[in-house]
Parts: sequence; structure tokens; C-alpha cells
Amino acid sequence: MSDQSSTSRNVGLRLNDLSIRVKVLLNMLMIAVLSSIAVGFLGYYSAKKSLEEAVFDQLTSVREVKRRALESFIEDAKEQVSVLAQSRMVADAVMELSPAYSIMDFYYSPGKITLMRRDLKEFYRTSVDRKLGDQDLFSKQLTKSTDELSDKAVVLQNLYIANNKHPIGKKELLNRANDKTAYSDIHERYHSSFRRFLMADGFSDILLVNVHTSEVIYSVAKNTDFGSSLMSGVFRQSALGQAFTLARNSIRPNMVILSDFVSYEGAYGELQLFFSAPVYEEGEKIAVLIATMPLSAVNKIMTDDGDWVEEGLGITGETYLVGKDQLMRSDARLFEEESEKFYEELLDLNVPGEEINQIKSLRTTVLSKTVKTEPILDALKGHSGNMLSKNYLGKPALSAYSTLKIRELPWIIIAEMQEEEAFESIERLKWNVALATLVIFIIGVIISNAYSTSFTRPIYKLQEAIGKLSKGDLSASIPVTSADEIGQTIESMNTLIERTRDTSDFARDIGKGNFETKFETYGNKDILGNSLVKMRDRLKEVSIEDYRRQWVNEGITKFADITRQYLDNVDQLYEVVLRELVDYLSANQGMLFLVEDDEIADKSFLQLKACYAFDRQKYLDKKIGFGEGLAGRCWQENESLFIDDVPEGYSKIVTGLGLASPKSILIVPLKFNEQALGVIEVASFDVFERYMIEFVERISENIASAITSAKHNTRTAHLLSDAQKLTQELRTREEEMLQNTEELQTTQEEMARRQYELEEVRKELKKEIALKDEQILFYKSQLGEKGDDLSSEVEKV
Repeated sequence: MSDQSSTSRNVGLRLNDLSIRVKVLLNMLMIAVLSSIAVGFLGYYSAKKSLEEAVFDQLTSVREVKRRALESFIEDAKEQVSVLAQSRMVADAVMELSPAYSIMDFYYSPGKITLMRRDLKEFYRTSVDRKLGDQDLFSKQLTKSTDELSDKAVVLQNLYIANNKHPIGKKELLNRANDKTAYSDIHERYHSSFRRFLMADGFSDILLVNVHTSEVIYSVAKNTDFGSSLMSGVFRQSALGQAFTLARNSIRPNMVILSDFVSYEGAYGELQLFFSAPVYEEGEKIAVLIATMPLSAVNKIMTDDGDWVEEGLGITGETYLVGKDQLMRSDARLFEEESEKFYEELLDLNVPGEEINQIKSLRTTVLSKTVKTEPILDALKGHSGNMLSKNYLGKPALSAYSTLKIRELPWIIIAEMQEEEAFESIERLKWNVALATLVIFIIGVIISNAYSTSFTRPIYKLQEAIGKLSKGDLSASIPVTSADEIGQTIESMNTLIERTRDTSDFARDIGKGNFETKFETYGNKDILGNSLVKMRDRLKEVSIEDYRRQWVNEGITKFADITRQYLDNVDQLYEVVLRELVDYLSANQGMLFLVEDDEIADKSFLQLKACYAFDRQKYLDKKIGFGEGLAGRCWQENESLFIDDVPEGYSKIVTGLGLASPKSILIVPLKFNEQALGVIEVASFDVFERYMIEFVERISENIASAITSAKHNTRTAHLLSDAQKLTQELRTREEEMLQNTEELQTTQEEMARRQYELEEVRKELKKEIALKDEQILFYKSQLGEKGDDLSSEVEKV
């Protein structure tokens, strides 16, 4: 036991005998190690927190950009459908197509229609059945429905679908069927205008349905619903039938009804959004206009044509939509890029085979992939925000979620990025902190106790600054007192604080709509900085596009109101349309010419009908021949002319300082049914932008249609006035004839009375003659032969 005590004392002596330098060195080493570990952990978690906030801010910005773009796209589509449904062209098309459709079966004999029905059924069995693919049940119902189709529908589907040389999906390329029916004449006039509208606004089909017969009297795409009845046919319970019923029962003239995505059999199973609006003519609902939009239009906005990296979403980031039924409303990124890998991920998550098979069958995750993640469940409660949780592939991910502000489509929009990619830089920081700890440990071995105070002071300042940064306080600034590793770390932290402050200021300016604010990046590897700059540029583009789209839509609505207001006064329509167009374009000069015929010379020419900012007396009788000058060339080519290099002396604009030449001239033909009725020429001191030119080209057709209608109204008014005059003249003549008839009747009655009196006289004379004859016979018998002679004398007398 004494041996153990002596051993303990010997150990204690050894520790006590250590020099102060060694103890200080050991203390410094311990302090250095502990300080290094503390700084490393604080830096790691603070940087991770800051990076997490930056990633969430970036995802939120991307989500908001996508949300606004999608909301603007849907609202613009509704506005386009509303404007089209209220346009004069659509009302005229319905009024002309409806009667032409109703007599389609009169052109063919019953035997011919029976052969057409048989050919149509064969077409359904072959081409349509193959196109429908897995939808065998509906394919059989559709083939069987040919027996129940009306003769009119059978004729139309034969002409425009079965005998259409273009393949399925391109049937709209046929402008006119090979027949001589009135329907085909009307179809040829309107089809190109409807098709251009379809292509310009991203729709897949536009249909016109008669509200009285519930029959599809027109379709751009010419799918199997063309000509069918939506009240008794195979499409009665389809999404098309429901859209028609809702619009037909609506009470608001300008109402547009929007329906969620559905796999529509009439479009061969493609997913479609349905826009429906009523069509009115003089206050009476005559038809329903239905426009369908494909899934690809929404996918294009959500995926930006697959350019996720440029959008700042990296390798695993994406934005997608989810409905209230927790089913996707846009395709998943992994499904778009590597579908087989996507299926493997679903199998690893034990997703039911029925769901995977449905995705493969429909070739899309929309209405097939169920998403029951925490962000979705929270969004369904009406919340929006950020969350770190597992995504629909079971991967940890950072998600920014909210709900679309579209009443009919309460979809949830999510922007997310997998945690591994989002915190990739943190992993590098972890190794950097470990390396810095090792360096500090080596330096601590060498540094003496004299440097201990100066060594620990910056560490505490660094810790304080990191603490403030972790709480969002960006006011901290650490002075750099050394050039060693700690000084470099402090300098990097100061750079991070300054960078975070600049990022916050930049994001604040962008949120206020200041898209001209500058932000300096650190090269191609600055992912966050470059993403913020791209976000700013993208928001700026979206803002400009929104302004231009709103400008165009307001202009279309404005000129639609003007043309409706002056339909009964064609001369005033010329002046008002030209004046308002020049003012709306902020131009300075304008002319409106119409094509008129010279009956003496048997040729046509352009006659000036209205001018703005010209010497009116000088140009009032201006005439331009076919192909003569720029206006004549525009008429000849039936295409717009835009000149930004105006020839010297071509035209002068009167200003307060004298005469000046315009910088640009725009000449647009007034087309109606692809025929130029005239031209509009506009000159400006500024150069017309492309969207202005497209706007003038779009409204030129409406103006041409309005001018045509106004001319028809004027001609009808003149004819009505002439008819009223002729009616008044006929009434006057009729009154004269009645008077003559009454006089003639009086004369006839007088003649009848005199005839009766003459007849009475004749009867009296006849009686008296008979009496005389008896007296003669008596005297004759008395006188004998003398009497005979006397009788002879009497007879002579």
C-alpha cells in the first residue's frame, strides 16, 4: 500500500515539475483546439442556415415567377376566348353555318348517305381505333355511335375527317371539302381566321355549338366530336358536353367558364383544359364557343422548355403543379428527362403498380402521380411557405409552395430542390473548417503564451458576428488584424456578410419592381448571384410582356367597341377608326383607303376615305391604282409593309415648327376572308415595334369585317327606304283603283236599272203589237179581200 502511495506522489511530482511554458503551451493547444472546433461548428451551422435561407429565397422567387406567368397565361387565354366569343366574326359564322349545317343531308340521296355511314364506321375501326390505343371501351362506343349519328353529321365527318387527306392531328389543314355545298363555301371563308387564332394563342381546338340543337356545327381540329350532338350523342357525358351545358346555362354574356384538366376522348385521350363562353346575336344566345388547351402549354411554362439549370434550379430542382385531389397537374422533371429512372424510383418507393401502369399508359404524370408530401398537405390547409421535407420521390428536399390565384383552378405550385444539391457547398465548407482547425492546431503548438490573447480575441469577434448573421443581423463587421488563417476566415465572413447584405438589398429592390437595379456576380461559379440576375431579367421580361399583352388586349377591346358603335354610319366609322388608331399607336399621320370599282374603265382602285394630320382638301380625292406606290403594292401583295427608312420627300408631317419627315411607315391591308378590302397607312416620328405591327394586323381584320358590315347596313337602309317609297306609291295607286272600282260599280247599277226599264217598255210594246195583230185579223175577216189588200198595205206601213 505504501508502494501505491509513493507511485501517486511520483506522478504528481512529474506534473508539478512541468514548466509554465509547457503548461501554457498545453493550455494554448487546448484552447486553440476547442476554439477551432467551436468556430468550425458555428461557421458550419450558420453558413448552412444562411445558405438554406438563400436557397429558399431563390426557390420562392422561381415559384413566384412561374405562378405569375401561369396566372397571366390562363387569364390571357380567358380574355382571348371572351373577345373571340363576343366578336362580330363568330356571330356571323354561327348565323351562316347553322342553316348550312341543317341542310347538309339534302345534297345526298339516302343510298349515298348509307354508303357514307358505312365508310365512316370503317374509318373509326381502323384509324380512330388505332389512335385511341388503350381506350378500347370508348373506341367501341364511338364506332357503334355511327349508327346513331344524324345524316348531317355523317356527311360532314365523311367530307372533313374520313376523306380528309391529312393525317389525324392535322385535319385542320383542310380549308374546304371537295363538294359544292353552301356549308363548304362558308367554312372556307372563316376557317383560316379561326386557325390563325388557334395557332397564335396556343389552343388545340375551337368548336362552335348551336344552343338550340346542341350540335357541333364547326371545329378547327376536326376531331371525332365534329358534327355530333352534345345532348344525345356519345359525347353527352364528356368534358365537352359538360362545358357546353355550363356555358349554355350561364346568364352573363361575357362569362368564360374554365374546367380543370381531363383526359378527353374526343381528342384521342389527350389531356385538355376547357374554356367555354356563350355567343350572342342581338341579345339572344345563339351558340357556345368552346376552346381546348393542351397539357403542353402548361408544361412549357412550368419547365421553361426543359431549361431548368438556366432557371436556377440546378440538376435536381423543378417546379410542378398539384391539384386538390393530390394529383399532379404538370409533368415531373425526372419523368421528362429519364422516364426509366423515374419508374425505378417509384418501384423503390413501393408505389402501387396500377399507378405506374397508368403513367406509362397516358405517357404523363398529370392526373396519374399522387403527391402526398408535407408541403402539399400544408398547402391544402390554405398555407404557403417553405419547408425541408421528403419530396414525392422520397428524397429530402427544400420546397417553396403556395396556391394559384385562379378561382377555377385552385392548384398548388411547388418549387423544390433536393437537399444534397442545395447544401453541396456546405460539404465543402465542412472540409475547409476541418482543414482550418488542423492549421490552427499546428500554429497553436508553435505560438507562445504571449500571443494567446491576440489569438483568442478575433475568434470571439468572429463568433459574435456569426451569431448575429444566424439571427439575420447584417450590421456586423469584423476588423481584420492579421493575415493568418483566422484573419482569412474573418475576411471571408465579412465578404459573406457583405454579400448577404447586397443580396438582401437586391431582392428588396426586385420585390419593389425596380428591375434596373444592378447586381455584381463573381463569375460563372456564382450560382446564387447568376440565378438572381437571371430572375431579375426574367421578371423584367415578364413585366414588359404583360404590359404589351395588356396594351394589345385593351386595343382589341377598344376597337371592337368602336366598330360596334359606328356600324350604322360607315363614313363616320372611317374617320373614328383612323383617328383612334393613330392616337393609340402614338403615331402622327394616317390614311385609310378602300378598294372601289371604276365601272367605266372596268378596273379597281384605292379611294382615300379618311386621313389624319394631312391636308384634307389636297388628298380627299386621292386615288391609287393596283400595285401603284407603297399602298398599291400592299394591296397587290395582300401583305403588310413596314418601312423604317422612309424615302426623302415621301410624306411630310406638319408640326409647330414646320414640316418633318416620319421615321417609319406601316401599311397594313384590311383583309376580309383573305381578300384585301383596302389599306391603312400610318406614319410616325418613332419606329413601330413588332408587337404594335402585329396588333395593327390583328385588328385590321376586325376593322375590315366592321366596314363590310357597315356597308351592308348602309345598303340595307337605302333599300329599305326605297322599299318604303315604293310601298307608299303602291298604296296611292291602290286607293285610286278602289275609287275607280266604286265609280264603275255605280255605273253598272245605273245600266242595270235602265236595262230593266227598257225590258218593261219592250214587254208593253209587245203586248200592244199583239193587240194590234188581233184587231187586224178581225178587220180582215170583216173586209175579206179588201181586208187582205188593206192588210198588205198595213204591213207595208
